[in-house]
Amino acid sequence: MTPSRAKRSLLASVKAVLLGAALSAVAAPSGVMAQAVTQADDVVLTYGEARVMAEQAWLTGNVPLANRLSKMMAEAEPDDVAALLMLSATETALGRPQEGRSAARRAFANSDSAEARYQASYLVASSAMAEDRYGAAQFWLRRAYQAADTAEQRETIAEAFGVVRRESPWLLRLAFDVAPSSNVNGGSQSPFLVIDDSPFVGVLSGAARALSGVEASLTGTLSYEISDSVAHRTTLAFHGYRSFVTLSDDAKEIAPRAEGSDFEYGVAEVELRHRVAKPAGAWPDTYRIAMGQTWYGGEPLDQVARLTFGRTVELGRRTGLRLSIEGEQRNSDTGREDRTGTEVTARLFHRLDNGVVLRTGLSLTNVASKDANQEYEGYEVFAGFWTEEPMMGLQLSGRLAYNERIYDSYAVGFLDVPGGRDDTEWSARLNMHVHHVDVMGFVPVVSLSGRSSTSNISRFEGESFGLSLGFASAF
Repeated sequence: MTPSRAKRSLLASVKAVLLGAALSAVAAPSGVMAQAVTQADDVVLTYGEARVMAEQAWLTGNVPLANRLSKMMAEAEPDDVAALLMLSATETALGRPQEGRSAARRAFANSDSAEARYQASYLVASSAMAEDRYGAAQFWLRRAYQAADTAEQRETIAEAFGVVRRESPWLLRLAFDVAPSSNVNGGSQSPFLVIDDSPFVGVLSGAARALSGVEASLTGTLSYEISDSVAHRTTLAFHGYRSFVTLSDDAKEIAPRAEGSDFEYGVAEVELRHRVAKPAGAWPDTYRIAMGQTWYGGEPLDQVARLTFGRTVELGRRTGLRLSIEGEQRNSDTGREDRTGTEVTARLFHRLDNGVVLRTGLSLTNVASKDANQEYEGYEVFAGFWTEEPMMGLQLSGRLAYNERIYDSYAVGFLDVPGGRDDTEWSARLNMHVHHVDVMGFVPVVSLSGRSSTSNISRFEGESFGLSLGFASAF
């Protein structure tokens, strides 16, 4: 198989990573002799001379000679990291990635310096890439990033990781965060059920009131690139989300029969996405169809089907407009009526000189159902920003939104609510990626979030505030 340009780029960069430093970074034995067979006569060299000759052969492109010398050095001193690093680089360059990976792993196991571990990890990754083992390549590049000592080395690994990600048809993204919250169930702040313009007052159950606790969530996407060219890209993806809730002691006093698992939510979805580079006329540039299942409290909630069309319009060198329309069908697994929704969204993006991207937009929603309590119209206005590169070690993003939902008709038990139901909500979130600290290229993400909702039905009024800690990839 002929390697692609991206793969050749990664393999060629091994030379730039080593630059002969692999041999000089680790002190080699001085009293060992090695015999090198050159094109002319046999020459007896000291170990140090063989090391220098192997280095010069590698840097001048004489890979077979560098390989022969490094083999003899590794046979003489099986635990010599310098010899193993050179052996790994030359074996992979000569089309023997398995042997190259074995030598690099031995070098990593025997390394006692960050520089040697960095080079060994990079060489394992390059040999894995030569065999199209993209997952292994990404794992060892992260180990190299962990061992990197300088900003230049970390930049090299980040670029190499991008090469592997572009070359691999598979892409896995995982995110995890945990947050104490004042309202893990989206409950009411008041213990009473009050309806505007109605004299009736009720008492809410404990589970319907705002309950404090800790909520953790795990989000994952596994995608496979079916087809890719300069004109289009087609991807099949699986999306998953799962929340985990633990109630506080105060919450258990308010709702003694409730458990955290009663408020846990899950989603599993398969999506087919097709993107066109230059669509004709006013046709969309993105087509997405998705089918999935949701759960709440450990029980099936809805079966979901979704169809989305999108188009990006360039309004200038730094400004763009993203338009999308989405149709969704939700069939209930709980005996409730099914519902059909439509959402139209416009998002405006603008990139500033300092690398900050601003975003603002508007979404219009319409949900239809035979159950009047599920039928509503709504809109959301939002604004946000994100920084493309870290600033003083922090990469920031934020979002502020206001939305309203209007139910023309709504009933609470036997009582029809005069004028229906009207909910409004303010929400805000600030995310901080802390690049001062990282583990294998994963950095902590600290998020502040808040929500405040009002309604003419007190059950749907509430507030929640949270501080979460999660992790995300730095590249």
